[in-house]
Formats: sequence, C-alpha cells, structure tokens
Amino acid sequence: MIAALALTAVLLPAAIAYVGAYARVARTEYRRQQLLDTAQALEKANARLRVEADAARAGLRPEEVAQVYELTVADPSTEVDYVRVPQAPEAQRASGAARLAAVASRVVALVTFETRAQASSLQTADEPQAGR
Repeated sequence: MIAALALTAVLLPAAIAYVGAYARVARTEYRRQQLLDTAQALEKANARLRVEADAARAGLRPEEVAQVYELTVADPSTEVDYVRVPQAPEAQRASGAARLAAVASRVVALVTFETRAQASSLQTADEPQAGR
C-alpha cells in the first residue's frame, strides 16, 4: 500500500508536468500558426499594393488595372446596394429644412448674379465701340 502511494506521489506530478508542457506547446504552435497566417496575408497585401504602385507609376488606365485583378464591371440591374438612412428627430428635420432653404436662397442669388453678369456682358458686346 505504501509502495502504491509512493508511486502515485511520483507519477502524478510527472503527469501534471507533462500535460502542462504539452498545453504550452499547443498554445505556442497555435500562436505561431496565427503569426504565419498574418504574415502570408501581409505579403499578399504588399504584393497587391506593389502592383497598384507600379500601375500608378506606369500610368495604366483603370481598365488595364481591372484586367490585372480580373475585375468585372458591376451590373446595376443585379448588383444594388441599399443604405438605410436613420429617421431624424423633428428638431433635426426642422433645422435641416432651414439649412436647405438657406442654401437654396444662396444658389438663387448666385444664379441671379451670374445671369445679370452674362446679360451685361452680352449688352456691352452688342453695343458698337466708340472711337473706331
């Protein structure tokens, strides 16, 4: 009985130490694999950025760059993205309407000013020049 207890006292800590060491090895290997995956992703991104930089330096047209990346033109009839605009509270709607009205009045004033400037330049161009 004492021999069994002595054997258990020796083997149990050894087994615990073995399991602990194996767990550390597993964690280290998992972390190493994560770092390898990250390194590969960064190498791919770096290669893609190098191609883009070379294309920018070479002055390639966007169509040529799209061919390098095997991109296709989006079909607007089948590829549509929807964006939800959150509803604004009444106070924000009112202030938004006031800002819109202010911008609209500035646009009208600018168009009126440009129209008058064009009209006056046309009138001076149509008038005969004195002294000739």
